[in-house]
Amino acid sequence: MRRNRKIIAILLAAAFAAAGAGCAGQPDAGKAPETTRQLRETQSTAPVEPEVPDAMTYVALEDCVVPVSYTRWGKQILSGEVDSLQGDGLLQGAPLAEELARIPAPEGCGFDAVLSDGDWDFFPDSVEYRSYTPEAPSRHPDWTAYFQERLQELNCDSPLVLKESLRFLWNGVETAVVTASNVTAVDSPELLSLEAIPEGGRPDNQNPGVYVLTALFVQGEQPVALYSRYDQIQAETGADYAPWEGETDFLQVLTAWQYDEQGNAVSYPIYGNMTGQLTLQDAAEAPRCLVSDIDGDNTSELVVIQKTSQSLTSWCGVYDLEQGSARESLRMGLN
Repeated sequence: MRRNRKIIAILLAAAFAAAGAGCAGQPDAGKAPETTRQLRETQSTAPVEPEVPDAMTYVALEDCVVPVSYTRWGKQILSGEVDSLQGDGLLQGAPLAEELARIPAPEGCGFDAVLSDGDWDFFPDSVEYRSYTPEAPSRHPDWTAYFQERLQELNCDSPLVLKESLRFLWNGVETAVVTASNVTAVDSPELLSLEAIPEGGRPDNQNPGVYVLTALFVQGEQPVALYSRYDQIQAETGADYAPWEGETDFLQVLTAWQYDEQGNAVSYPIYGNMTGQLTLQDAAEAPRCLVSDIDGDNTSELVVIQKTSQSLTSWCGVYDLEQGSARESLRMGLN
């Protein structure tokens, strides 16, 4: 009897051991193995990088074509600081602009077209382009506060004139590119006869300079300065609001909004001799901005081009939106 009990005890122990081994080899019901669970968590939290197709993209203005994206094997070739349009040899082997499809740019943006061998939607975002005048100004308080602060930093007491804006949703975030400028170019400057000099033609504010300021406003973020130019109008620079007596080689080169004696914003003519004309010839040129998906990553980029008659001061910048903040991914000289 004792022998039988011992045999039964051994058999039961073996059976329990086998059952335990079987349970250890199977996952708990409704619970994934540790490695599987970790893999799922990694897949659900890791950011998914968009696939960027190999393509070449240019943007076209009325008088020039600028390369803004060249991707090969999923990598952006045009990035960082690039000295010139030649791209430091970065565009070797890239297709020429005239070989690529032409996609017309939206009306009012200042660009003619996008040229590319990509086949995606180059304009996925709806952009509102709007211009303003002192008689019909913008009422946006954030823009006004920013540019007033910038004028104070420049020691400029000229009226704040918001000139134009483009507004859109960038990756779902409210975004605007805004230009403030108190200056307008003169279409056909002519030599000024001394008899035509207006009396009392000087502004009353102490620093009646001219400015062009462009900034990027992303909701919830600090504004990003895209372009800044400020020129003081002084006789020493060859530019003045009233030509010097006896001088006959003055041209009216610009007009600028300044304050009169009553504190009203008035548009005043600015005259310049040869030196002043060369100094101020590009003072009314604001950057041109285009919102476009230039690289096929399903997100629009911001292309900014400052094209002036002086090639050394012309440039192109491309901005990406990362975590709600703008990052300049390309800066290229257009000389």
